[in-house]
Amino acid sequence: MTGSPTEYDIKPGFFTGGLGAHYGAERLGCTVIPVSGGGTERQVTLLQDFGAQILCATPSYALKIAEVADGMGVDIRKLPLHTGIFGAEPWTDAMRHDIEARLNIKALDIYGLSEIIGSGVACECREMRNGLHGWEDHFLFEVVEP
Repeated sequence: MTGSPTEYDIKPGFFTGGLGAHYGAERLGCTVIPVSGGGTERQVTLLQDFGAQILCATPSYALKIAEVADGMGVDIRKLPLHTGIFGAEPWTDAMRHDIEARLNIKALDIYGLSEIIGSGVACECREMRNGLHGWEDHFLFEVVEP
């Protein structure tokens, strides 16, 4: 672990976007617990032991974590988790509602491309969660109407 614990501790995996989230969170002073997918029982234990407050993962893996926690007898909704930042695969509003209900968190969408900059292209804000905010300081966005 690096840095000191803050209100926004993050637990990313090491897909290409995970590296950007990892070092960005460290720069903000967050404690980062880097663990990639797999070994889901261990993931649940780490969420408990470290009191992680933010989960960065694919949305389908967040649901897998919830499923495994249930099987372990862990009520993941009682953990300090409050926000999930999910990307790397498409997901529906129904899936968002399922994740939020099963983990008791707010689920945010993040967008990136490994070919460009990992997860750093756009992200939803916690307040509105109604579309992505692009990082216009790094990208020139063009909206094309068919």
